[in-house]
Amino acid sequence: MAKQRQCVEAPGRPTQRYPDKFEVDSKRIRILDGSASPILAEQLAQRILDGELPEFSHVAGQEARIREAMLQYVLEAEPTTDAVVTMEASFPEAHDNQTLLLLRGLLGRGVLSHSLQKRWKVNYGRAHDRAKDTPARQAEFSHPDVVIILTCLSYYSYGGLSPAELASDRREG
Repeated sequence: MAKQRQCVEAPGRPTQRYPDKFEVDSKRIRILDGSASPILAEQLAQRILDGELPEFSHVAGQEARIREAMLQYVLEAEPTTDAVVTMEASFPEAHDNQTLLLLRGLLGRGVLSHSLQKRWKVNYGRAHDRAKDTPARQAEFSHPDVVIILTCLSYYSYGGLSPAELASDRREG
């Protein structure tokens, strides 16, 4: 049986409501307290379902029954059979299924949370293993999803998008 999710009703971002659980600066966010991970994951999932992230617009704006099943499917490590069946029936297209599986891995299985608990230039973003840019085989960063996330975080932490890149992105979108 799936556990009941904590309902996030307080206004504002989790980083503002729980400042002791997050470290935020102009380029980075880090989860300081693992108990904040579900709060952040649920708010991100809610924003996706509300259509606030255009990259996920094809799964946004669903009716309440599908929305609740989607939240359970994406956020819970063990969603109910009903939630899984509802997702399969509601999103038969491969692209939609891949999106939901991506969100499930990032949010429900904790890949994003795990990555956001790391400190840049301490736990990642520097060569500290066998050789420059060559992690040991047993390193936790050998998980492909974690490697991708930490690579992106390193890029944005180091310099982020330049004003020209940001302007270019706006023109193309």
